[in-house]
This record gives sequence, C-alpha cells and structure tokens, in this order.
Amino acid sequence: MKKNILFSCICSLFIACEKEDDGIPESENNFEVTTNFSISEPTIDEDFTLDIESNKALQEVTWFAEEPEGLTHYPESENFQLPLALVTKGNRNLSFQFVCEDGDTINRSLNIEVVRGNAVQIEGIELIEFDRMGETWDPQYNEDDPARLADLIFALQKPMGKDIPELMASKNIWHFSEIHKNEESLFWDLSENNIYINPEYQNSFQFHLADWDEGELEEDNLLQHANVKVYYTHESYGEQPEVINIKREDINLEMNIHLNWP
Repeated sequence: MKKNILFSCICSLFIACEKEDDGIPESENNFEVTTNFSISEPTIDEDFTLDIESNKALQEVTWFAEEPEGLTHYPESENFQLPLALVTKGNRNLSFQFVCEDGDTINRSLNIEVVRGNAVQIEGIELIEFDRMGETWDPQYNEDDPARLADLIFALQKPMGKDIPELMASKNIWHFSEIHKNEESLFWDLSENNIYINPEYQNSFQFHLADWDEGELEEDNLLQHANVKVYYTHESYGEQPEVINIKREDINLEMNIHLNWP
C-alpha cells in the first residue's frame, strides 16, 4: 500500500493546430484563453482563484489531479474565476482543460509555489490507548503469540468543505500511515511526510485508526475515528504546544499529536 497518498498534478501542454481555411475568418475560428492566479504564492489550505479570460464563452473548465479524476465547472461565460486550494507546500504543477462553446479544447499546465505561511506541521502521532488494545484481533493465533494483536494503520482525512482534485481520488484522505504490525510500535514519525494544516483556513482533520488484515482495509476493521481540531489562537491553548493530547472516553481513545509551529 502506498504510504503517502499525496497526488501530483502533471500534464503535458497540448498545442492546438490551426484548422484549415474553411471560409470562416481566423478571428472567429481561434480559441484563446488567458490565465492568471489571484495570488502568486498561496499558503497551504488558502482559498485563491485561477482568473480566466477567453475570446469565446467557456462551456467547461476542468482542474485535473490524477487521471481520470477531475473537477469540472460549467461557467457558460467568457470570464470565470476557478476556485482553488492546495494542501501541500512546494512548487506545484497544476493541469487544466478549457472547452469553449464550439467544442474546441485547450489543455494547459501551470506552476505555482505554495508556501507554508502559518501552517502547523504534524510531526508525529502517538497512540496511548485504543479499544481492545493488547487483545486478540486474529483468533487463529495462540494467546501468547504477538501475531494475534492488531496490525495498526491510520488515515488522516482533511474535510476541506470543498472539492479538491488532489484529495477527491482518495475520498479526501490526506495521509495513510505505515503499518505497525502486531502493535509493535504506537508512535509514527511523520516529520518527513510534508503534513501541514493551516488553522487560519482549515482547523480540523479526522483521524481513522484500523486493523490492517492481509492487505484489506475493511469497514468492520475500523477501530475508531475522531475529529481532531488544531487552533492557532492563543485563546485555545494559551501557547503553541509541541504536543496536543486528545482523549475520547466515549470511544476509548487517547493519543498525542506532535506539532511543529512556524
């Protein structure tokens, strides 16, 4: 299983060939699109737009992530502001397709630098307690065999409140952890995984813990899930803590989230 479901947006730039002269003036035959980002260096999770101007009414505008996934808008106008937000930092290559009312198509790849801003980095997750911890998950093994214990995996889900192609293909799963077999370790070092959340725009994520059973992640293997909030304001914590303790007695879950603040 892939350890990190962070999707790259890579697409070739297609150059449309001019049509043969069919008696239609060139000014009526060409389809042209001009694009500009509303922010030159957006921060993680920040809303911004791709401002689009065309010489023909736009029938479809699609933002692609991983084929065949894509998010399509239907502006039916010559000018359109395509809403964007990006969840990982660095130089990003975004792919778009523009279709005009005549059916002509332009494909375009654009680069943009996404900066950290005030985003908090999740550097590690440590389980302290979870339901049936230390108990038998695989009854085919003897009571003294550690193979009976849970093979732990978790997913982080970032519900952005909007559709984002790089998350759509994975049902908004932002990160899959490594599998810790037989509860061998309850700590995951995430410092090299580029996992950030910007409390100015997105102050919560969902944590899903499961038992990984022979390559299957079944619904009934889900141990528990919790909504985790991370706030940037001093009113919430009085400081910027390196560790946030999450305790949910109703689902028998306790965990520490290790953070790196900007």
